[in-house]
Amino acid sequence: MYIVRHYKQMPPTFQKLQKLQDNLEEDGYSLDSLGLMLDTEDQNYFVTPCDVITFASTGSDGIHFGLLTDFGAVTDLEEAYVVYVSPMDFGSAVFLAARNLKEFTNLLFTMKDAIEIGNFLSIDMADEGEEREDEAEFEYDEEEFLQEREYVLGKLKESLNCTVIQDVKSYYKNLFKVRKQQIAIHTQDGIGVIPISNQPITRDKYELEEDGEIDVQDLQAYFQKASVENKLAFVRDAQTLGIIMDDEEVRI
Repeated sequence: MYIVRHYKQMPPTFQKLQKLQDNLEEDGYSLDSLGLMLDTEDQNYFVTPCDVITFASTGSDGIHFGLLTDFGAVTDLEEAYVVYVSPMDFGSAVFLAARNLKEFTNLLFTMKDAIEIGNFLSIDMADEGEEREDEAEFEYDEEEFLQEREYVLGKLKESLNCTVIQDVKSYYKNLFKVRKQQIAIHTQDGIGVIPISNQPITRDKYELEEDGEIDVQDLQAYFQKASVENKLAFVRDAQTLGIIMDDEEVRI
């Protein structure tokens, strides 16, 4: 498992998920039925916030989940925010997925599929006629899959004491509200930067634009006077816009 800085091991809830996965495999099942694949190594993409420890993926389009360490400020990973990263969704690849890992398992239990945690507000506009044809053709496989998923959901509830979140929309509305109150500087990915140092934090952000050019000397001058939080806000925005990947001078 990929661990950074002073974190020695993954939190208890993740360890319970690992144990559940091991038990399911012994019975011929898997958390894959819920669109969740636990990772045993780092799955970072260039848009994955650099202070995120990845722990699972969906197996589709590089979509993955991780624990937000807030640049090492989080002391207990059990209480770290869970972040959803979808590398193919350019410009909106990252957002908060849950207040912590335990609440993430409640969301998974509620929505029955990890991918739905990312797109629960989306509407499937697939052609209904084609969908009905697919369902008829794979009726047996679909029924078998649903039975397997219900079995795994039951084991998830039993192992992690999961409860249904009655109003997912309200849950996220409150989640974003609380995070907004915690941060000192807003960033383009919506995560922001919390107060970390005792330095004065200014609102004078280094503004970045997609495909915009950066004067490296100007950036260096900004970094000489900027607070830690302002520098970290730049890092978040530069990752979101792909600048760190594309501009070697800035990356160095």
